[in-house]
Amino acid sequence: MTMLRFSPLEEVSLLRNQLDRLFDSPTLEKRTFNHILPVELVEKGNEYTVKLAMPGIPLEDIKVESTQKELTITAKKQARELQKDEHVHVSEFEYGSFSKHLTFPCAINTDAISASYDQGILMVTVPKAESAQPKQIEIKIPT
Repeated sequence: MTMLRFSPLEEVSLLRNQLDRLFDSPTLEKRTFNHILPVELVEKGNEYTVKLAMPGIPLEDIKVESTQKELTITAKKQARELQKDEHVHVSEFEYGSFSKHLTFPCAINTDAISASYDQGILMVTVPKAESAQPKQIEIKIPT
C-alpha cells in the first residue's frame, strides 16, 4: 500500500493559485509566506542547534532575537520590481514576511547564542543556561 503525504497548507496554496488564474489577477505584491519554512531543532549535550531553510532571503533581512527560554527568527523576502513591459504568467515564488517562534524546555544562555548563514541555511547554536545543565550532587556520609 502506498502512503501519500497530505499537506493542508499546500492544498490551500493550490486553491489560491487556481482562483488567481480564474480571475487573471497576478497578486505578486499581496503574496506572503503561506507555507512553513523547514526547521530542524536538535539537542545535543549542553546546547541546541536550530537550522532553518531560508533560500533567497538576504542576510540583512533576517533577524534573530532571544529571551530566557525562547528564540524568534523573523525575515522578509521582497518581490522584485517588474519592468513596464513585463507580465507575470506564473509565479510560485513566495514573498512577504514571516516569523518562527521556538520555545525551549529549559532556560538558555542568551549571551552565548551564535548564528551563521550559508547557502540559504540559517544555523543558530543555542547553549543551555548553566542553571539548566545537570549537576553532580555529592552524597555525604554522616560521621
